[in-house]
Amino acid sequence: MSRKHIEVQIPLDDYGLVRQKCSYCSQEFKLFPEDLEAITTQRMYCPICGLHSDVNEFLTEEQLGKMMDIAQNHAINLVNNSLKKLDKSLKSSPNVEFESKPLSKKEVRVLIEKSDFEKAVLSCLECSEYSIFLFVPATMSVVYCLKCGDMLFFE
Repeated sequence: MSRKHIEVQIPLDDYGLVRQKCSYCSQEFKLFPEDLEAITTQRMYCPICGLHSDVNEFLTEEQLGKMMDIAQNHAINLVNNSLKKLDKSLKSSPNVEFESKPLSKKEVRVLIEKSDFEKAVLSCLECSEYSIFLFVPATMSVVYCLKCGDMLFFE
């Protein structure tokens, strides 16, 4: 079975940031796509709780839903094309009667990203400087490096 690569556009906010969500603490944060791409391992640390997951597990439910819509529509296209071919090949057979109706595609959700987080420029001694955007409560004094998980302190 061959694999199909389908590119999905995840919207950025007005500042060019992509939203992420931790699968452990459910907190959201944002970062620049280039900072996300700079993570060369398959795992990323949540800046809020410090736990790590696969980079792909930091997608929001809305982002995953859009990806599922697109994947389901691709599968529906494959089924509809196969049914058309089957219908065409059986038309000439006198012993078989076959009629198919094409499956309906799903409407792909439209994601709109709002600009709603504050900026924190973080410097990790191990991984260099990058920007991360989060809701920063007044009581929050520690965040974790996305790349290595080290504790970083607000000044």
